[in-house]
Amino acid sequence: MSLKQNSEEAQSGNDKSLMQQIFETRLSLAEAAFQINDTKGFNLAVDLIAKDLALLTEESISSKEKWEEMQKLKDLETLNQFSIQTSKTLRHDIAPLMQCIELQDHASAYEFDMVVALSQIELLKNSEKFKDFKTIIAILVDQLPVDLEPVKEKFETINQIKILNSDLWSSISVARLEGIRLALRNIMQFRVDDKSKD
Repeated sequence: MSLKQNSEEAQSGNDKSLMQQIFETRLSLAEAAFQINDTKGFNLAVDLIAKDLALLTEESISSKEKWEEMQKLKDLETLNQFSIQTSKTLRHDIAPLMQCIELQDHASAYEFDMVVALSQIELLKNSEKFKDFKTIIAILVDQLPVDLEPVKEKFETINQIKILNSDLWSSISVARLEGIRLALRNIMQFRVDDKSKD
């Protein structure tokens, strides 16, 4: 099972860059949290959006008008208000600029970011689809080779994720999913999926 395939199947618009898809998914996460007044989830999403915006440089944006517009949106007060106009501008004008961001050798980390963001949205919606993402995350983690030192260091977290009825999953939250993402994203490069074994 390919992590890239999972993220692409879960998100429409496969002609978009992975970074644009992640950014749009984080916007959807902010919107979902905002709608149900989940302050922690909303603040987490806004923080991720702000960090994504910070990756864009003036050199990577050809239009001066877009750069000035983005600078206004980088303001945390503007982001926290999350007006309809701000959300619309971020999605339609700024999101396409994310294709300028070079993933270099970190594509596996960003692909994991995508899966986690999608799972966070389904969790906020209290959707049955969350169970699917929970299983996907467990499968991806199970593909990490436990004999590697960087993976061994995360053994406790990995073990909790693989046991689908563990305490971690029984008390899962958007924040705990974010903790999983931060703990494991940089070792996703070591995954060995079934296709790689062939």
